Amino acid sequence: MRRLLKARATRPYVLKLALANGRKVELDLRSELHGEVFEQLLDYELFARVEVGSDFDTVFWPNGADLSPEFLAEAISSASAH
Repeated sequence: MRRLLKARATRPYVLKLALANGRKVELDLRSELHGEVFEQLLDYELFARVEVGSDFDTVFWPNGADLSPEFLAEAISSASAH
């Protein structure tokens, strides 16, 4: 996984990620926000409180939601291919 430096919400359901290699990637997570914990992120105020995990491999939110490093790596690879 590319090392994640920053993550911020740019609009509802969309994260902009800054990677250690200088690349910036936008991920639209709307289709991923289902289930009890993730549906809470439909509230933009909560979604915007995204943080980078201390291991720099994923992101998480104060409500306990997080993306698996494997999911995030695949999403970044797919976004980079476009």
